[in-house]
Amino acid sequence: MRVFPRRRLWLSSAGIIVCAILFFGILSVVYWLSFSSSSYFGEEQGIYVLASNGSSTVKQSKVPLALAPALSKMPGIEVVSPELFIYGVLKDKAVIIRGIFPSDFRRLEKFEIVEGRWLDDRDIIGAAAGYSLARKLHLHVNETYVLSGSEVDDFLTIKIACIFREGGMIDDDLLLNMKYARFLQAETKEGYASIIRVRANTSLWPTVNSIWEAVSG
Repeated sequence: MRVFPRRRLWLSSAGIIVCAILFFGILSVVYWLSFSSSSYFGEEQGIYVLASNGSSTVKQSKVPLALAPALSKMPGIEVVSPELFIYGVLKDKAVIIRGIFPSDFRRLEKFEIVEGRWLDDRDIIGAAAGYSLARKLHLHVNETYVLSGSEVDDFLTIKIACIFREGGMIDDDLLLNMKYARFLQAETKEGYASIIRVRANTSLWPTVNSIWEAVSG
């Protein structure tokens, strides 16, 4: 099995129109994903979203990955999960792709593996499909698919490693190792993620601002 980064997809005029429709569709879906959307970014008390100043959506935010190890060393910070959000196309449908570090993400989110195995941090083409997404697109464990990005003309061949169910809106996401998901976008450069989510002891860190003040001071 191979990964195909950096390969140009030659699209006809009709294909370009179709892609444009798909991307406008996904933008309308994710526009409301502001950092106040607790149902998407984590409903548990003590899960905070660190995003760049002035950003109101995941599309705009860019946070240095170098913050992650610093956060991990702070007392009361239990889990640190950097995440990269990408808009893509799978089976001619618009999808939200979330680039993650699988071991960190697994510690943060409470979900059930419905079928297959959870991702390994060294997975190259492995992908985890949310339960709702898998049903909608008829995705199956151990089957391969072509996944393309919205900002670049690159594509990846992915293999569904598992289908997971959390019971919330994340069940519509497709999860990939961040290193390989990055090939599908150009806006967030190497060394940055869209956001960093943390689970914190609220007695030490009552607000997300208290964490920001600690790491910036």
